[in-house]
Amino acid sequence: MAKMMEKLKLEVKPAKDAHLPRARGVVRVIVTTAVSLVGLCGLLSTRMGAEFIPSLDEGDFALSINRIPGTSLTQALEMQKSLERALLKIPEGKEVFTRIGTAEVATDAQPPSIGDGYVMLKPRKEWPDSRKTKDDIADEIIDTINSYIGNKIELSQPIQMRMNELISGVKGDVVVKVFGDDMDKLLKAGQKVCRRTNSRTRRGRSKSRTNRRFAISHN
Repeated sequence: MAKMMEKLKLEVKPAKDAHLPRARGVVRVIVTTAVSLVGLCGLLSTRMGAEFIPSLDEGDFALSINRIPGTSLTQALEMQKSLERALLKIPEGKEVFTRIGTAEVATDAQPPSIGDGYVMLKPRKEWPDSRKTKDDIADEIIDTINSYIGNKIELSQPIQMRMNELISGVKGDVVVKVFGDDMDKLLKAGQKVCRRTNSRTRRGRSKSRTNRRFAISHN
């Protein structure tokens, strides 16, 4: 065994003598690189969970409709029909339909003032202007929605809207919930959040879109 170890040392010694001085010369580089990588990993760990994930294009739009509580079914139907006629004027739209209130199978109970609408688009080859993007159509839908008073409608996508509702209980992508017992303080805090966030979401509207809904809840 001793003879084998001596033989191994003799075979390894030339390679060791040849490469060891070179390795000693790059120790500083190796240590600097290792420290930099550790620091970079520490920085990335502070941003975990905040990475941007682009939305999947589902091809159609979903509308989360909220009107003044206490709106009658007759009035809600009239308002919705008027809005649907306006949305159908968008040339890329194929059909528009809405579910208002609670269905016969009450799996999603909600009053007549709340509904879920859907804007189905034509195939892209049938669009009058093939250069138009889906964001451009979304801007047209938002402008149409904003021209009608009494409708608080959030634009989203069918599956995306339902997934958001299952995850957080709210159909919006970004939700701010304010908890407490004093309704006056809750209202002031909610309005303050709305003002600050709305002032930011208005910037660069043509480049990006943020659908946000603010729910003021209390225990």
